[in-house]
Amino acid sequence: DLVEPAALTRLCATRPSQEGSPGRPRPTPSLEEVETVLEVLPEGWRAPVEIQLRGGMRIGELLQMRPRLIQIEGKIWIYRPTSHKSTHCGRERNILLGPRSQALLRPLLPKDEGRLVFTFTARTYNRALATACARAGVERFSSHALRRSWGTLIRKRFGLDHARAALGHSSPTVTAEFYADLDIGVGREAALELG
Repeated sequence: DLVEPAALTRLCATRPSQEGSPGRPRPTPSLEEVETVLEVLPEGWRAPVEIQLRGGMRIGELLQMRPRLIQIEGKIWIYRPTSHKSTHCGRERNILLGPRSQALLRPLLPKDEGRLVFTFTARTYNRALATACARAGVERFSSHALRRSWGTLIRKRFGLDHARAALGHSSPTVTAEFYADLDIGVGREAALELG
C-alpha cells in the first residue's frame, strides 16, 4: 500500500484543476455554435466531434475507444473506457451512446475488436477544432468544452441529476460548479412569476 486509505479518499474528493488563465472564464459553446463549427469541419473530423459531444466524453476517453469496450446491444450502447479520470478511485465510467451516436460510430468501428476507433492525437484534434472555430467565426474552444456544452444542455432539459449521470460524476456539486452553466432562463421564469 503506497497511499493510506484516508489520503486516497481525500484525493478523490479534491476539486479538479482549472484550465486557462485566472479570471478568464473558459468558453462553453452553445449547441448552435458547436453545430456551426461542425458544418465547416472537414468530413473526417465531424463524427468524432459529435460522438464526443453526445457522449459527454473527455478527449482521453474518446481516443481510447475500441469495439471491445462497447456493449453493443439494445437501444443504448454502453462504452466503458478502461482508463479515465476517476480510475484511481475505483470508479467505473459508463458512457451512454444513443441512436445518433450509434449511427455515427457504426461505420467507423474496426472489425478487429481491439483496434482503436480513432487514431489521431488530442493535439491534432484540438488544432482541427481551433481551425474550424476560426472559419466559423465562433470563439475558439477546446475538446473539453464539448463536455461542458453537453452537461449544460442536459441540465437545461432534464435537470442537474441527469447532467451528473451523463457526465459520470459521483457528486452533483462538481457538475453544477464546473460543467453545466446555470440556465438564467429558469431564473427569469421564477422572477416573472414570483418577483
